Amino acid sequence: FFQAEDGIRDRSPSRGLGDVYKRQGLFFSSKTSKKLQISTPKHIPIIFQSFRIIVELLILKAFLNGLAPIEGTFQGYNYEFYFGFSVLIIGILTWKNILNKKVIKAWNVLGLFMLAFIVGIFLTSGLLYKEFWDQDEKMIQDAFLHMPYLSIATFYMPIAVCMHIFSIKQHK
Repeated sequence: FFQAEDGIRDRSPSRGLGDVYKRQGLFFSSKTSKKLQISTPKHIPIIFQSFRIIVELLILKAFLNGLAPIEGTFQGYNYEFYFGFSVLIIGILTWKNILNKKVIKAWNVLGLFMLAFIVGIFLTSGLLYKEFWDQDEKMIQDAFLHMPYLSIATFYMPIAVCMHIFSIKQHK
């Protein structure tokens, strides 16, 4: 527990990103979520994800500074940068009611797979670099685990997952 100067203890310590995703699951099964899904225009959760372009530029900056491997950039195996631009196209086509639900769902599922693929790249670059990448040293530097890069895994990734799930639920 952490103790504040006034003696008040924090009774709900975080247990990591697993809690974030568990809470998202609880939220998406709530009445509040259903009301929000109905009242939110269907293109908003899609266009909102345009922030992913900026995240990919941040990953590129990490690579250029020697903190992350090229495999994690759009110059390597991470095609998220291009997916970020598709956000604008899919969002506008959804707003104009041009795309059917199946296409939007498929796009969202593809986005979730791409996020999982990126997580795989970074996990194997830092933990299984010998087995997956035939490297003698880890490919991610410790500085990548600090801000602003830490925000990718702790803030932007959960938001992207949340927006995909939200959009899938909207298009049932």
